[in-house]
Amino acid sequence: STLFPYTTLFRSLLLALPTVTDCAALLMPQGKRTVVAVAVVPTAELAESASRRGRAWLLMQLRRKLSTEIAPVGLPRRLRILKALPRNDFGKLQFNILREMFESPSHAKTI
Repeated sequence: STLFPYTTLFRSLLLALPTVTDCAALLMPQGKRTVVAVAVVPTAELAESASRRGRAWLLMQLRRKLSTEIAPVGLPRRLRILKALPRNDFGKLQFNILREMFESPSHAKTI
């Protein structure tokens, strides 16, 4: 897929942040456009800050850090904070479960 390098870029940029221990990026439909959604496993320190300040604050922090490498139109618009990414017994990321998390309005934050 031509979109694979794009989501791989997000993963490498997010993992380069000292406050992110694991992550995944997905391209999700939102109305007539496609937006970037990120699932992030933060460090304990970042998780504590996010619990006090909210998901919108964390998304804005991540967007600010990514903005040095990514154009504003391509920055993540949706965020899911997780304790661990869903993986199968072989350690492979289960994108279908991640996608379901973002499709549920009660689980995703959109800005």
